Amino acid sequence: MTSAHVKDTTTQLISSYPQFNTLLLDYQVISDLVDPTSVTRFMHQNKLKHLVIANVPSDMNFGHLKRWPNLRGVFIAPSTDEQVMQGLQAIAEGKLWFPRKVTDHWMRHYLATEEHQQSQKSLLTEKEMTVLKLLASGMPLISIAERLFISDATVRVHLHKIYQKIGVKNKQQAMLWSQQHLT
Repeated sequence: MTSAHVKDTTTQLISSYPQFNTLLLDYQVISDLVDPTSVTRFMHQNKLKHLVIANVPSDMNFGHLKRWPNLRGVFIAPSTDEQVMQGLQAIAEGKLWFPRKVTDHWMRHYLATEEHQQSQKSLLTEKEMTVLKLLASGMPLISIAERLFISDATVRVHLHKIYQKIGVKNKQQAMLWSQQHLT
């Protein structure tokens, strides 16, 4: 295994594998010593495209791992050298390498979030959806009113109802919600 060590310790906590365009971090490092910004900077400086996290405890909540930039694989502790090399090779070929336990956790979270978002969208009337889409396109309130042949006061009433239904407090949050959920 050819690797360039980022941090020289008694155990291999951080290693880069240029032949795989990959940075391998030990879970202990990311939980205590490293932040995503410094990882991104290191990866950019060393022209590494992929991040892999090893020695992840099997009994943890995997949700926070998604915040790591360019994460392409996770190895649950203990993993053999052969498993790691097989995973690194697959990642270098453009594949992802996540244990079923991790993907199961992420998919359950994704599906629950998606279901909640769908229920929020279904609460909006057709007119409210139209107002929200026009707002998200950057159209001013007066132009929305003219386009829909309603008063600007009615547009504000629609917006107030939209804000309540989708759980936002202002126009900027509604526009962001719309970009995330209606596109």
